[in-house]
Parts: sequence; C-alpha cells; structure tokens
Amino acid sequence: MVPPQHPLPPLDALALSKLCVHETTPTDGSGKRKVDGSYADTRLGKALTPRWANERFRQVMMLVREFRAEWPNQSLLSNDDVEFIRMAIDTALAMAEREEHTSDIYDLNPTTWSIWLVQHTIATRAGGLWTAESSQQQQKLSFEGLYRWLDVQHARGEARNLYDSSTKQRLHQYKLPFKANMVIPPPKKELFKWRKGARRLSSWMETGGLVPISTGIIEQQPPALVAAPPLQSRREHARAAMWSRVAARGANIRRMTNAYEDSEDARLTREVVRSVMAESRGAVSAQQEAGASSSAPADEDSDDEMVRELEEAMMMQGSPDPPERPPDDSDALARLLEGVRRIEEVEGN
Repeated sequence: MVPPQHPLPPLDALALSKLCVHETTPTDGSGKRKVDGSYADTRLGKALTPRWANERFRQVMMLVREFRAEWPNQSLLSNDDVEFIRMAIDTALAMAEREEHTSDIYDLNPTTWSIWLVQHTIATRAGGLWTAESSQQQQKLSFEGLYRWLDVQHARGEARNLYDSSTKQRLHQYKLPFKANMVIPPPKKELFKWRKGARRLSSWMETGGLVPISTGIIEQQPPALVAAPPLQSRREHARAAMWSRVAARGANIRRMTNAYEDSEDARLTREVVRSVMAESRGAVSAQQEAGASSSAPADEDSDDEMVRELEEAMMMQGSPDPPERPPDDSDALARLLEGVRRIEEVEGN
C-alpha cells in the first residue's frame, strides 16, 4: 500500500536550505504525474510572479557563486564577471516583469541560465567573440563541459554557507540548486526549446540596454577554435580595464519591481545576492594583498590611455541627450560594452 502523500509547505515558508531543484513547484514547469496519479504542479501558462523572479535570481546567483569560488584557482570568473552576471540577471528579470511574461517551457531552469550567462560573460569580456584558443579550453567552456563540472560539485553533497557581509555571521546553509539528470547535449528534437529560451533571455537583456548573447551560444555550440591573436597581453590588459568600468557601472543597479519591498522573499534575495557579491569581492582583496609586491606591467600607462580614448569616443557617438533628461544607466552600459567590442578593431589599426 502506497503511504499517503503529504504536501510540502509553501515555498515562502521554506528555509534557504530547502531551495534546491526539488522545490514544490518546478521552475521548468513539467506537468508530469505524481506517484498518486495526480498532475504535478506547473507554472506553464501562469503570469510571472515576484516569487518566481526572486527564486530564479537567488538560484542562478548560487550557481554562479560556484563557478566563481570553487573553480580551481578561481580562474574561470573574475569579480568583474560576477558583477556583470548579477546585473544581467537583474536586467533580464526586470524586463520579463515589465512585459508581463507568461511562463512556458522555454523558461527552462536556473542551471541552464547560469551556464548561458557564464558563457555570455566570457564572450562579452573577449569583445563579443565566442572563441577558444585550444581544444582543452573549447571543451571546458562548452555547455557540456560547464554542466559536467557542476554535476561533480553537486554529487559531493556538500552544504554551502552564505554569510552576512558586515557581521560575518552565517545567514543560510543550502545545497547546490543544480538540475541533475539533464540530457547533455540536448537531443535534436529538444534543441529548439534551448535555442528559443536562450534567444528570449538574450532579448530581455538587450531590451534592458545590455549586449545580446552570442549566436554561437544561442545555437548551443562550443566556442569556435581560433589561434591566439598578436599583442594578446596588451589587448587583455586594456580589455580588463574596460571591463572593470563596465562592472563598476552596473554594480549597484537593481531593477526588479519588488527589489526594495519588505517581503520575506525580497529580503531573502537581497541577502543572497549581497552575500555572493561580498564573497566575490573579498576574493579580489585577498588576491591583491597576496600580490601587493608585484610590479605593474610596463605598458600599463599606455593601455589606460587607450581605454580613456575609447570611452571618450563612445561618449561622442550618436545624438546627445536633451539637457533635462537624467543619465540613463542602460545607455551608458551599452556604450561601455560596445567599447569592449571595439578594442579588437582599435588594436588592429
């Protein structure tokens, strides 16, 4: 005899430690049947709610934190990358709220979003080019490579802790919100869902003033294999300087409509995001202290000058805004990101 099924408490009543991929209402909305024959809860066809947006924000940030803090030597993402990803998630969800998005199968799950955003950030930081310089890097940055790495992290079953950025006290403990048992790469008959989901995420970010996701990432392709360009060291230093400016401009943007509400859900999201970002920034401080005695590159001054020239050129593009119109962070960020794309062109002249 099958024991009676007891419903779980509402998501609002769950601690963060319960926020894994097995929540009461699946974020990818399956509509499958339970053991007792009844249909599982689904979000399909329902309007986007602040609760879902906050949950998606939190879970993606938890997964991004894994790529930032647990990757060997913290070599995959920089703090500037995490700042950019935080801004991209916030922007995308804000645009989804603005257009009163209705849930469907293309929403996919936080694991998919986190990998796309990591890939997008790496490509944007490199001037919008979805490329790799070795077969090893190509495999590592592919969706399958990043997914398999998360799978290993998840299989360890280790608890993760989030700390208050000021008191250093532990706020929450959680298990990695990883979507296990996904078929990677997706079957050809399912590929359209992934492409449409990535294209819509890209559209939300672009509507909010950010650069769109590379076509190769949307098509679920690994980065194209190319040879390392000449003058790479100087180019990377200049690009990093520009990227830091992009991250700094977006560090404090918070656009979701319920960002400053006093609801438990909104407070939880703020705590998670602040904790992840504080840890990321703390890693930078530790690295700077460890390398305080190292000397700066000989071409640092010339690179900084090139970055300043790029920024000035970007500000001269297009018609100026009317004096009475306040500065638009979206426009400024779009100009800065376009500058990242133009570094390759400027270096070649």
